[in-house]
Amino acid sequence: MSESDALFAENIRRIRCLAGELGLDLGPALTGPGTWTAGLRFYDIDMVLELEAGESRLRLVVRFQFDSGFADWLMPQLDDLQQVCYHYGCCHLVAIESGRIVVSLALTLYFSGLQYYALKEAIDDLAQAGQKIRHLLQPGVEPVDGGNNGHP
Repeated sequence: MSESDALFAENIRRIRCLAGELGLDLGPALTGPGTWTAGLRFYDIDMVLELEAGESRLRLVVRFQFDSGFADWLMPQLDDLQQVCYHYGCCHLVAIESGRIVVSLALTLYFSGLQYYALKEAIDDLAQAGQKIRHLLQPGVEPVDGGNNGHP
């Protein structure tokens, strides 16, 4: 086993160990050449943990999908989406994949700072952001804070 393979395996072990300490049940992991992905459910939000060999970070991702017919409705919501992401320290990406609109929220944790509380807070923040975004992106539902992003 090469040094990079050993480091990759150790990072996976570390993530599983921390998740276990947090009482999280990671779903079945998918392992490909140099990649590892596992899912978890927290605060009724499905998220994915992504790790790539040779990278020094763990990504936590939540995705929402919409039919492309919702594009006109979704565009005005993007400012509120950005404000929620800013509040919770996550980034967002809106893309079109296979004719569907995919909204992704992501948080990145670097292994140099990966410990129990950092992972706990990151998962909690992403789940809360996911809840607010899910509410915000439901057609016909007013934004959680009335659309003013907490500003008077």
